[in-house]
Amino acid sequence: MKFIGVFGMLMLSAGFGACTDYQGDSGDGGISDAVDGTEEEKDGGDGKGDEGGDLGGDMGGDSGGDLGGDELPTECERFISALADCPYQYVTEIRPGACPRAVCMNSPCTEDDDCPLAGSSDNGDLCVLGNCVYCWEDAGCGEGFACRGGRCVDVETNPCGNNPPCSGPRCSMVSVSERPCPVCVCDSIFQIPCEEDMDCLVISSHPYRRCVYGRCADCKDDTDCSYGNCLPPGMCFDMQPHPEALYGAWLIGWIGALEHFSYFRFEPDGTLRRGMYTVAGAWADDIPALPCWPDDLWPRPLVGTWEPEVTASGFLVVRMSLNLPCDDGAGWSTRYNISLQNDGSSASFQHVDGDQHYQGWRVPVDSCTPDFTTCSEPTYP
Repeated sequence: MKFIGVFGMLMLSAGFGACTDYQGDSGDGGISDAVDGTEEEKDGGDGKGDEGGDLGGDMGGDSGGDLGGDELPTECERFISALADCPYQYVTEIRPGACPRAVCMNSPCTEDDDCPLAGSSDNGDLCVLGNCVYCWEDAGCGEGFACRGGRCVDVETNPCGNNPPCSGPRCSMVSVSERPCPVCVCDSIFQIPCEEDMDCLVISSHPYRRCVYGRCADCKDDTDCSYGNCLPPGMCFDMQPHPEALYGAWLIGWIGALEHFSYFRFEPDGTLRRGMYTVAGAWADDIPALPCWPDDLWPRPLVGTWEPEVTASGFLVVRMSLNLPCDDGAGWSTRYNISLQNDGSSASFQHVDGDQHYQGWRVPVDSCTPDFTTCSEPTYP
């Protein structure tokens, strides 16, 4: 069993960095421990908080993540797993109104037995894409709720602003993220929407085994794979390093007459976001070069997907896509061979199909608002 375990399963100190305490205070963007409603985690920085908040965790204490018991739903933070920069386990204190926290694990889980339980909290006991969570398919949630990011969220809550045309060939719309958000995915095995495993088992075009977070997938955990690990968004492959090395927020770009860098967040479920900041000084928020320019203001943030690419080398190669209202397909979509430095704090992004080579470094998760609409002016690490 490769799983090492959750660090103590203790409530971590308030503030950012809760996800990296097992490595010391690295300041590289750990999960906020403010999921209990402190001001740092209020939704999007718009002063409205989480009025339409989704349901966090398993209200009845059952591991499927559905709505059990007689308690009224709690308005929990909309972004918990999205802020993870590590393999994580959900932990929900056993008390009325408690919301889940994402606590770091030392390595991705490989099967359900890797997910430790505790008597004082309701811990995620299902291994899904390397994380210990409460559910993987919508059937594990109550009516009106869907399983996203490993917990049950309100499908009617969709303030993400993403509404791509998605009328291009070999494209389809899927709903991703803890805010169920329509995203156009093209030329991918993982572009078929679903609600439960059975929706995928009957498809003849590919031998799907699971419905993971609203998309037909090859696997839920490593036990579904005959080769390699179960990687987000649900593919079996042996890739080095594991894509969890990318989880979290990054500044990616290149140095020229100006510092051309933009914020990106790689979320553990395969969601990609690009944030925006007020341009000042020597910084230019103009990465990447887009295939078209929207007539109106850009949606904030730009939302899309990222997924590993199967290669003969087994290196960390990912396809990054961002939907655009002026494009009827996936929008900007490009493959990069990513080489990380030994400490994992910086990386080179080598363009597989062209010459848009970039460099990047990790930034703290609080460099941007939780919904990734607004980011601070960059600084060098």
